[in-house]
Amino acid sequence: LALPGKYEKVHHFGEDDDEVQPGNPKPQLPIGAIPCSYNYQQHSVSDFLRQSYGLSMDFNSPNDYNKLVLSLLSGLPNEVDFAINVCTLLSNESKHVMQLEKDPKIITLLLANAGVFDDTLGSFSTVFGEEWKEKTDRDFVKFWKDIVDDNEVRDLISDRNKSQDTVSEDWIWESLFHPPRKLGINDIEGQRVLQIAVILRNLSFEEGNV
Repeated sequence: LALPGKYEKVHHFGEDDDEVQPGNPKPQLPIGAIPCSYNYQQHSVSDFLRQSYGLSMDFNSPNDYNKLVLSLLSGLPNEVDFAINVCTLLSNESKHVMQLEKDPKIITLLLANAGVFDDTLGSFSTVFGEEWKEKTDRDFVKFWKDIVDDNEVRDLISDRNKSQDTVSEDWIWESLFHPPRKLGINDIEGQRVLQIAVILRNLSFEEGNV
């Protein structure tokens, strides 16, 4: 029975947890060893030190709206789905309805997740439209081009691959009998657009969100 304890002392630089007594200090870990716990207090700076080094004393306490924004920005499928589901519930709740004035970026991010972007500097068209297209298997540029018939609106659709705009006569006849888009729940872009449209519709009934 003593052999395992001796082995731990020799090969793991110390005693077993069972052998550490209250009166005996726990041996220090050698350089390069990984501790089993993390000291979160090392990130806490006292008010005295903040004033001494001229650090800001204005603390930003994140609220639920900030968490929704971060989830929508993350690009992680589970986080985005969770945030959109929460927005759907809050938009349909009369007592705790979502108040857009607390964080207007929610509308911008919801529209960006549907492939609708503004033309201002720093819009999300590059991130949502290009970088995440392959990771999420959603091509909203193709979606809007497939369903929008108005030429003026089609010109507003941001598409960096302009070569796809040319439509051949063979493609027109083929699409007549084989529609390019799937229908119902199989249309993943259409389902996401429907989710966001329902959220915006529900929020429009609240006077504070108009």
